[in-house]
Amino acid sequence: MVPAGSRTLIIHQLHANSLTVDSTQPNQPNQPTTDSNPYGGGAPSIPGQMIGCGNAAVVTAISVVEGDRVTGVLRTNDILPVDAALSPDGTQIAVVGAGGSGLSIYPMTSFSTNSTCAFATAGLTGLALNSVAWISNTKVVVIESLHSAPMLFDIANPSSKSFAGDGDRGSQAHSLFHLAPRGGAPLACASCHPEGGEDGHTWIIDGSPRRTQTLSGGVMARAPFHWKGDLQDLDNLMGDTFVKRMGGIAPPASQVVALGAWLDTIPAPKVSRQLTDAQLKSGLMAFQQGQCQTCHLNNGTQEGVAADIGTGERVRAPSLKGLAARAPYLHTGEIPDIRSRVMGGLHPAHGHLELLNQTEREDLILYLEAL
Repeated sequence: MVPAGSRTLIIHQLHANSLTVDSTQPNQPNQPTTDSNPYGGGAPSIPGQMIGCGNAAVVTAISVVEGDRVTGVLRTNDILPVDAALSPDGTQIAVVGAGGSGLSIYPMTSFSTNSTCAFATAGLTGLALNSVAWISNTKVVVIESLHSAPMLFDIANPSSKSFAGDGDRGSQAHSLFHLAPRGGAPLACASCHPEGGEDGHTWIIDGSPRRTQTLSGGVMARAPFHWKGDLQDLDNLMGDTFVKRMGGIAPPASQVVALGAWLDTIPAPKVSRQLTDAQLKSGLMAFQQGQCQTCHLNNGTQEGVAADIGTGERVRAPSLKGLAARAPYLHTGEIPDIRSRVMGGLHPAHGHLELLNQTEREDLILYLEAL
């Protein structure tokens, strides 16, 4: 969020409300690349479409707020926006993206029109950047993510840029996850899975609601993947999502293996609530009495088998680790918080909470919040 005189600019992501799963092959050959680091670089684009205005399932937007209302929303081609800064004279705003879109500089006059798109007048593409600051009205300093390198960019002389880094601190797995696929859609895996987690968004995929799932807390042990468990391993998952949906080129097997190992280093969200031994015991008893462990295995810390919880389709029971930080709930995303799930009567086929009295339900809430 950047104050700009009487206005405020908010740089954020927008999600599509629905997503049609395309089972056809992408426009480019689905063959593994031999490039050692093929993810990112070049202008963001979508196979078969013109490079234009944020045309993807997840896009960057700049909302203009005046007083207490939004007066405009402009889409951009930035990927994973992480920082923005207003020039000292207030005439330009710089936005940096961690997804390979680099630095984009937009004139403030862009936000005084009825346009729905904002196009950069200067900047750098093909870089993963994580912070930006102006040192004059024509010079910008950014930090290049994978090298921890400060870089000076001169608008008046775009070919003049300088680095000062201490070597590559990144990895191919990190790049694969955070950078948009070369020649594919202008979004990265991290666009929907920030820091390996979940964005809380529920998609309508071919008419069915599907909430984004977390990749943290040991995802590789939770195969097969997706709510229905129809993707047997990470290679199948990459083919379905990275190749078909994102338009990327299938990565080499070695990079898929490296990605899986890297994902398994992402911990589940930490919890702030610590239970006493008595609370833990009573909570676990309520968990078991409500027959939650029938599907949520190992006291809720392990993903379980598929079941119909009253929505008319069988979906896999997710791990409940870090549950308090992962609202909303269910594959439909229709439960706003844990209390609503335990105290409400929605989907009575989901467990047997009718067997619990009020006190036992309160014990269960505490237990779930501490997983």
